[in-house]
Amino acid sequence: MTRRTLWAASDLHLQDPQNRRLVAEVTPSCGDDWLLLCGDIGSVADLRWLLSTVRPSSAGVVFVPGNHDLWVGTDDTDSATTYERLLAVCRDFDVLTPEDPWFVLETADGPRHLVPLMTLYDYTGMGNPAGSGAGLARAREAGVVFSDEFFLRPPPPHSSIADWSRARVAEARRRLDALPPSARTILVNHHPLTARPLSFFRCPHYAVWSGTSATFSWPERYGASHVVYGHQHIPHKFVENGITYLEVSLGYFREHLRRYPVLRAVCELAR
Repeated sequence: MTRRTLWAASDLHLQDPQNRRLVAEVTPSCGDDWLLLCGDIGSVADLRWLLSTVRPSSAGVVFVPGNHDLWVGTDDTDSATTYERLLAVCRDFDVLTPEDPWFVLETADGPRHLVPLMTLYDYTGMGNPAGSGAGLARAREAGVVFSDEFFLRPPPPHSSIADWSRARVAEARRRLDALPPSARTILVNHHPLTARPLSFFRCPHYAVWSGTSATFSWPERYGASHVVYGHQHIPHKFVENGITYLEVSLGYFREHLRRYPVLRAVCELAR
């Protein structure tokens, strides 16, 4: 009997020709499989190329944007403009995004609400208090500043990425709170949703740009069986309180050098 699988990948960074060649070699094992794309794919054109490659041979595809995907180009007024262009490509290929109704996927362990998220970050990783700016100040003193500070531009009326993040988190929480109490979920985001993965960074200051403490309770609060994310370029898997956490990034070619697979299995689907 054919096995059906939910796969995931992130941080493909297709602007790198070596990464693009590697991704082009990957073909889904079964047309009944699903695929989660957890951000940092590349440009709008890169996303279109990828979806034209993987969507015809997948039962379903989910896309959430990463911080690099939202960088402002020369023709973009703000990062929301870039996001709308990514959403338009997803609509062309019937790909689910954080703006769509959540799909109930039948897994081997029962139904799961697929919950794609775009929560961004508010500099509260590793316990930095919201609004204090302490973590960002310490990072700058250490000479660590993400390029996001130059290439991410929040849309009006948001005055900062942190402000935009808070609005995104509030809307996602409103939708999650509307789920039935018995609902089980698979949470999909670019940034980690809990604190533990943030301790894996060799440079602790990277955690400042890696999510928000506002989501740290979500996996348990909203019945997650799996939490799938990228961003860190540190592929890992761990189980905590019965929830499986998966970082599924490929990363830059200099980092992986073909050591890591492009796709990672999340769970088995119902046949």
